[in-house]
Parts: sequence; C-alpha cells; structure tokens
Amino acid sequence: MVYPILGYHIGKLVGDEIPVVIGLDTWKPNLDDLKAFGAGFATTSGSPMFHIVGVTPEADSLESIVGSKIKASYEICPKDVVADWRKLNGGSVDGIEFVALGNPHFSFDECERLAALCEGLAKHPDVKVLVTCNRATFERASAAHLVVKLSDFGVEFVTDACWCTLAEPVIPKSVDTIITNSAKFAHYGPGLTGKALRFGSLADCVAAACHGELKPVRPTWD
Repeated sequence: MVYPILGYHIGKLVGDEIPVVIGLDTWKPNLDDLKAFGAGFATTSGSPMFHIVGVTPEADSLESIVGSKIKASYEICPKDVVADWRKLNGGSVDGIEFVALGNPHFSFDECERLAALCEGLAKHPDVKVLVTCNRATFERASAAHLVVKLSDFGVEFVTDACWCTLAEPVIPKSVDTIITNSAKFAHYGPGLTGKALRFGSLADCVAAACHGELKPVRPTWD
C-alpha cells in the first residue's frame, strides 16, 4: 500500500513542480508499483511528470536531472504517510460490503497476485468484489485460467471502464462502505459514490472480502 500513498503525499508536497525522488531504488519498484505511485501522485499534483533516481530510465542520478539547482527538498518519514492514510480511511465502521479494485486498471500480474491471495479462501456472501481492467488484460487472464479462479472466489469483472463512471446498480444502493487499494479512488470515491471509503493493501482487500470487515491496519514501509 506504500506506493500509491507515497505518490499521493509527494504530489501534495510539490504541487505543480516536477519532483526528483531519491531513496526508492533499493526497493526495486515494478511497473505496477510505479503505476500506483503515478496515480496517487496525479491525484494531488498538477505536475506533468516525476523522476525517481535509479528507477525511471532517464534518472541515472540526482545530478543528471537537476545539476546543482535544487529548488527545495523534503524528507518523508513514515508518520507523514500514516497521516495521509488516516485521511483516506473515511469509513468510521469496520464493516465493509464492497471491494473496488482496478483504479488504474488491473494488470495481468495483479490478476495473478489476486488469484494467489484468494486461493483456498471463501468470500463473504454479503461482500461484492469488482475488478476493472482493459479488454486485452481480461482476455489474457481468461486464457491463463485466472478469470475462472477469481470468478469461483466471487470476483466480478468490468472491462474498458473506470471507477469514475461506475455507480448504481454496479455499486449496490445497500453498500455503505467500500475498500480499495487505490489512493486515487479512496480520494475521489466518497464524492463519486456517496459511500464511505477505506484504503488498504491488496491483501487487506481480500481479508475484507472474506470477513465483511477489516480493522484499520497502519501502512508499513515494506
């Protein structure tokens, strides 16, 4: 859950400026991590781009991007991220009736990870789990038998649509609280849906799907 909320926090810090982020190269973020970071970043920033030293291909070093002209610098501590996590967890109760995944659209690798997390588990009958992805990803996941596995758990799919366009009846009127692993949807979701939003990791979302509730879990840096 760190990458989406870290992007969200950095976007607030820099506003319209282009940031150069250092210290993430040892974490070795993958494409899905960067996608989540970018979505969180774009939610709170008007900047057209970001650099991550040692990760994005143009950023070999800090000097190669900014030279000696550093306009401002910030040190981000875990407590800063926790403060944003609290802000995005607007749900005042532990009960959860809906799991919203795929903002931005789910990738094939994320489908694989979700299937692994759901394996051997049973979804709570009163919880709906919905994944949005593009049609090509859905077809690839279908060919790899991931859609069958996820459907057996109770996951539903919507293709070629984003969460900003989804409302009733896709999100049932009876739903009070939604959980998502997207900082972007946790930010915009309350206004778009009229529901309370909780924000957590993909594993948190699966746990909520199984139990119909989730106690708040503070984010960690792993």
